[in-house]
Amino acid sequence: MEVNDLRYSPHVLALQVGQELMVHNRDSAFHHPHVIAEKNPLAMFGFPGGGSNRLTFTHPEIPVRLLCDVHPWMKAYVAVLDHPYFAMTDERGRFEIPGLAAGRYTLRLWHEKLKADDLEIEVKDGLKADFNVK
Repeated sequence: MEVNDLRYSPHVLALQVGQELMVHNRDSAFHHPHVIAEKNPLAMFGFPGGGSNRLTFTHPEIPVRLLCDVHPWMKAYVAVLDHPYFAMTDERGRFEIPGLAAGRYTLRLWHEKLKADDLEIEVKDGLKADFNVK
């Protein structure tokens, strides 16, 4: 994840429990990231332009919020999962989760402002599962 032009990029990301998140400050400004979580340890750290810091989350949690105490408009969200089956949508809302075996799954959708119900989907061997969220 980068801090650039007084914004976190990407704004939303997903990773697995135990996977390291490196936060790089590409700005010349000082930033003070603040991790807000319910299941994971809270964290705060300051770093000048060019600095970086590592974060590791120990429990599944959606979302973990990342704020900047210096610049209150700066926000990012991290989905921490205990499995590798997740994806981020593209600009048209499309995504793929490769490697899923045939079977029934519960698809959990998350958006910072919109509420979406979990979807029950079925993946058939060798086929793509297409669906629309309303």
